[in-house]
Amino acid sequence: MDTGSDDKLRPFPLPATVFPTILTKPVPGVQNGIKVLTVLEVMWSVCGAPGHVMMRAGRPRHAFPRRTVGTSVVGRKKTAAMAFEKGSLHRIPWRWPRETESGVIMNRNVCVLTCLLGSIAMNTVAESLEDFQARPVRLPYAITMQGSPCDYDALYALSGPGLEYILVPGEIPAKGLELTSLAGRSGATLKPWLMVRHRESQQGAAILLAYSGNWRISFAPDRDAMVFRAVTLPESLEPFESVNGLPIPGAAVVSFRGDWDGGAQALVRYQREKLRRDLGDDWPWVQFNTWYDRAQNIDEPRLLDSVRAAKDLGCELFMVDAGWYGRHDDWSAALGDWRLNTTRLPHGMKPISDAVREAGMRFGMWVEIENANPESPVAKNHPDWYLRDGETLASGRGCLDFGKAEVLQWATEQIDRIVTEYGLDYIKMDFNTNLNEDSERHKGPDSPLSRHYAGLTKLWTHMRERFPKLVIENCSSGSLRHDLLTAVRTDTHWVSDAVGNINNLAMNFAATYIFPPETCNHWTCFPKNTDAMDVQACFNANLMVEPGLSGPVADWSPEIRFHAADRIALYKQIRPIIRNADVYHLTPQIDHLEPRSMQACLYVTPNQEKAVLFAFHGGDPKMQHVLPLRGLGSDALYRVERPPSFGMDKVMEGDELIQGFGITFPHRGASAVIRLTKVAKHGEPYLTDEPDAEGEPAPINGFSVTIPDDAPPTTAVLRWEPLPGAVRYLIGQGESAGDMCFVDECFVPWYRATDLAPGGTTRFRVWAFTEDRKITGVSPVLSHHAVIHFTGTIPLWRVPWTTAEAGWGNVQRNRNIEGGPLQVRERPFDYGIGTHAPSRISFDLRALALSGPHTFRASVGVDDSARNAPPGASDSIFVVVADGKTLFRSPMLRVGDAPVDVASALPSEAQMLTLIVEKGGDYAFDHADWLAPKLVPTNGADVDFRKE
Repeated sequence: MDTGSDDKLRPFPLPATVFPTILTKPVPGVQNGIKVLTVLEVMWSVCGAPGHVMMRAGRPRHAFPRRTVGTSVVGRKKTAAMAFEKGSLHRIPWRWPRETESGVIMNRNVCVLTCLLGSIAMNTVAESLEDFQARPVRLPYAITMQGSPCDYDALYALSGPGLEYILVPGEIPAKGLELTSLAGRSGATLKPWLMVRHRESQQGAAILLAYSGNWRISFAPDRDAMVFRAVTLPESLEPFESVNGLPIPGAAVVSFRGDWDGGAQALVRYQREKLRRDLGDDWPWVQFNTWYDRAQNIDEPRLLDSVRAAKDLGCELFMVDAGWYGRHDDWSAALGDWRLNTTRLPHGMKPISDAVREAGMRFGMWVEIENANPESPVAKNHPDWYLRDGETLASGRGCLDFGKAEVLQWATEQIDRIVTEYGLDYIKMDFNTNLNEDSERHKGPDSPLSRHYAGLTKLWTHMRERFPKLVIENCSSGSLRHDLLTAVRTDTHWVSDAVGNINNLAMNFAATYIFPPETCNHWTCFPKNTDAMDVQACFNANLMVEPGLSGPVADWSPEIRFHAADRIALYKQIRPIIRNADVYHLTPQIDHLEPRSMQACLYVTPNQEKAVLFAFHGGDPKMQHVLPLRGLGSDALYRVERPPSFGMDKVMEGDELIQGFGITFPHRGASAVIRLTKVAKHGEPYLTDEPDAEGEPAPINGFSVTIPDDAPPTTAVLRWEPLPGAVRYLIGQGESAGDMCFVDECFVPWYRATDLAPGGTTRFRVWAFTEDRKITGVSPVLSHHAVIHFTGTIPLWRVPWTTAEAGWGNVQRNRNIEGGPLQVRERPFDYGIGTHAPSRISFDLRALALSGPHTFRASVGVDDSARNAPPGASDSIFVVVADGKTLFRSPMLRVGDAPVDVASALPSEAQMLTLIVEKGGDYAFDHADWLAPKLVPTNGADVDFRKE
């Protein structure tokens, strides 16, 4: 929205919503000095030519001056004009607009609105330049935007069985664009969502409907402008509910500028802030669902096997899908008969639910409460309960009419009984039919479809009130009925019945354009290695949303089970980010039919403190890519934590990451989940050379090393006073304070800078961090070529190593080789070194300048991340060597063995300490851990670092 730098009037398209004839509401005040009003609502009446306008302005937050309202004539159209200043910040003379039909004229300090006088009033909204926020509106809704179809691009999404969230980007046809859904389900063919954007100005608008029935969204030319319009079908529907200002039926709309993510993120934020409820810090739950194992053919032994497998893999919710109810062999034909199927479950559901709770999981079940087979008891007793359009059944599947009070009462009683009887934590509410209604012939409250959805909304409202802890999932042959209505009254939705791995990757990526990722539920069911996605990538694809498992998990191979457990453990670490993040789609959506391109998206918390990058090779011919990471803080420093096969962890500047982050896939079908954590603003906590308040020079958080011209390349030992609680230091190096880059990190309060050039001065700065990665101040003291004497226990996981080699992946500090927590035989360890046989890690004891004799102490073992290792794998032998002399050699250790303690006295003149892991069998699963390795003064007190 360019208002210009002068007072020249500029036309600008302003949204306008059609409302009833008379509106009498206060005008919200100008907030935070934004350039235009957030909302302007006008009450007017026509009292003959030329007519007049009456306006009433409220002052809830910031006062702004009232202005005289008058009329003018533009061509043959009578218009009323109103103007407001930006609060009391600027006061300029009122001026009338020049003649125009653009609808809006703006200059730098004044917003001028023109409203067409006739039989309607216009509710007009102008977004602020600084803060584009979504807002609720009633339907029908329309805005006028300048230009012609060739000036705009659009983005919308397909739906339909197996086609959910397939994006359709492109140009607007000459006749305009029209999206229509007439199948009684909001997502039966298309998602009720559209974004349009002007190519030159990058100004756009987006809408997401709050109605589960029939609708139409169009973007069509009208003279020299474009009209963006959304309606229910029939158009005359009145809201039957309002949720936090959102009318249902209704919509959320937003104006945005720039990338599509600008509009998408505003709609997602609106849902989080206005429509969703807080489900706790452990949401979303990782679930296992029974359906893709044996579909309806469930039985007690198989369910109990699945419970055990789901627990071992780390699932938190166990869901029994269709097949548990009725007297019919076919799950679909049994609908409406919500009695337990004792043929499949002769001992009832209790043995299953008890096993689930003993495993520490929550319990859930599936229903399709809206539909009833004609042979079910409810249908036989009440054939008049079916939803009809006149005399015609709305659905051949037998949809009950929730618009009838007695039907809604029956459904409510059934749900109450099921939830109570089985003690449900979670209920999946499916709906697998279209509803055929001649929407155009109905008006307002006469619409059977609208009455049905009003009744369904009452049922969901009742469930929330009676069972406030019950999580409700919305499902409809996939996500064929997901919109803002279902988003308001349910907690999560099923993305698609298409659960192929490429489908998961494509659909999850696009679903986050429309809905919060923590509300998009999708499962890994049949993982396998392909050129587009390896097994790990199959699981990573669902970490982008709310992940789950289904399929024959009890029969999965050790490799697949390992990856499943590993990825679930990773998700539990990153879900606080997923649950709150803005999603930046860094690439186009992958082709779900013929994958040939990489796909990536970045999740960034609103404060830009944390982020997660998902990158998938996706069958791309190229292995190397550069991704501009949008959404990060340009003035921040980020710790970039990569999977072992993607390189070492590194601290990088935000503006560098924004310009482009390089990623190299190690093999075809690979994927990466890369975590970014802000460690500081760029330059913090620099202390300046300027005097403090008392006139004394402030301490400098930096120091310089000058090497004489005739000196050889020199190594400088830098030392500073350690800070309590500091566990990690970042080293900056440059020729001047303004030319500082990060060169290394260390875990002790000293650093060796090597190969310093003669004849110059090098400046260093140090940043210190606590265990939770909060930055602390540090005032280092330079000791050039100093001998450093340690007086206590030296934790080797904090000391720079000379070499660190692993047979697979990269050696990790305080993590196992896979990047997960250190754990041996279910005993967690906070500190240590994770590696993979064959491995060699060396430490230069001369650099430590040990004072007196020391003993090497540690525990060693095979990490629990290898628990799915096949026989003969995970065999590791641990060896401690000093100057070529073996001090310790362990027996062969396997996963599940208890950790072995090591205590080896170091030779007094030892110069090099080497920690070796030898493979016992093959290379697979040799996940070796050196647990809390340290050098302890032989005659001094040890330190228990677990108490830090």
